[in-house]
Amino acid sequence: MEQKGFVITRFCSAMRVSDRKDHRLQMERRGSAALIFTLRGRIRFTFEGGEAVASPGSGVFLPQGLSYLNVCEEEADSFLYNFDTLACSLAPCTFRTPTEAVCVRQYEEILRAGMQENPYQVLSLLYGLAAEAFFEETPGNPSIAAACAQYMLTHYEQSGLTLSDVAESAHISVAYLYKLFVREYGVSPHRYLLNLRMEKARSLALMHYPVREIARNVGYMDIYQFSRAYKQVFGCPPSKQT
Repeated sequence: MEQKGFVITRFCSAMRVSDRKDHRLQMERRGSAALIFTLRGRIRFTFEGGEAVASPGSGVFLPQGLSYLNVCEEEADSFLYNFDTLACSLAPCTFRTPTEAVCVRQYEEILRAGMQENPYQVLSLLYGLAAEAFFEETPGNPSIAAACAQYMLTHYEQSGLTLSDVAESAHISVAYLYKLFVREYGVSPHRYLLNLRMEKARSLALMHYPVREIARNVGYMDIYQFSRAYKQVFGCPPSKQT
């Protein structure tokens, strides 16, 4: 089966766009690819061979070089991401979008990364948006959540490990990481990592390792913070574990 997708070569812009009803735009050979997340309203894109409609819950992907007519059928408020691509094999299409709160958070994350002039972070976040829009899990492939859980398992002992690190390992946003873990494991990724660390810590406590050494082995530099977390999970401090 042919794998469809694209390579992002450059981030161009992220903007929040308001369109009035009946606004029309004729675009000839679009200069960049775009992902459009519409929070309110309805925008129809008509191009050779078909059309796509952006509305709440349904975003639109427009490939670089596409010519189309854009008609705002209902006053609209959207997030627009423009970026250059290489070897794009995706035709214009619609995709399922997350809730408005998640869309806003994703937009703010990309703006912050752009203001910090961190192109790698911006590209990682863009790939995260694309993964959310186009990734389909199949029986032959591990889920994104499972891959992130495995990343936690191999890095939990690092004191500097953050959820951003975990999300970036799979090229998704932290917001989408949260959504996946709640859906697949019933807990937030923060709680999943905490439980993983505490289970490892309990194994060491039962072998009577010194508390300071246990803390260091499960990613805690502060022994008091570790002891509080341990008691929160198991109801007793690690020194009293039996």
